[in-house]
Amino acid sequence: MMSDGYLRWLALSPQGKYPVRFGDRSDPERYVNGWAGLQSGVERKAPLRRFYSARSIESIGTGARSFQRWGFEQGAAALLGALSGSEPIAEAIARAIAEGGSAAQAAGEAQAAVKEVAAELEK
Repeated sequence: MMSDGYLRWLALSPQGKYPVRFGDRSDPERYVNGWAGLQSGVERKAPLRRFYSARSIESIGTGARSFQRWGFEQGAAALLGALSGSEPIAEAIARAIAEGGSAAQAAGEAQAAVKEVAAELEK
């Protein structure tokens, strides 16, 4: 899946994906270059580079290459994993929208919920 089958997987819907594995030891740009040449479209198929300019493709790649996982560099990966299940930030925002609460109130609720989850992880 992450080697010989990677381009085949990307080809299932290349316009909705960008390779986050850029290449391998033999060719560091193998999957990026291969992705740009994948056939896209429903009725008429053509390589992605026919639909997107080189600059657009480069821009998408720049975003993918500079992506940093939230919390990993700060040593908070476990906290983010725990928060992904309960989603207290999204819940606080949704509650504020639905009930007409303020942004400050939602932020306070979210912060309290995150602190509670963090305290549980420290036990």
